[in-house]
Amino acid sequence: MGDKNIYDLRVRVNNRVFNQVVIDQHYKIKHSELNDELILNLVMKIHNGNYHVEEEKDGFSYMTMEPVFYGDLPFKLIVTFYDEDDYLGIVNAYRIRRKK
Repeated sequence: MGDKNIYDLRVRVNNRVFNQVVIDQHYKIKHSELNDELILNLVMKIHNGNYHVEEEKDGFSYMTMEPVFYGDLPFKLIVTFYDEDDYLGIVNAYRIRRKK
């Protein structure tokens, strides 16, 4: 399941402007209750945010963002971007439990 869907969506993360969001369809394997529309809504929640880059490999930077709320439901986004391109990649997304 290496499919990816590409959306024209302007979003700023870590002071970089991305003009597209690429959603890897890997999330559907274990999280079929999610869909691309929900993930795009979550991406808009991280717009204008600054996040810690956890790993850099072969020109790609990786970040984990949690919790990202949709309504009152918390989610985790695993995000990547390539240093020389203008797309934000969603590697995975899933709902997480709230910490009590």
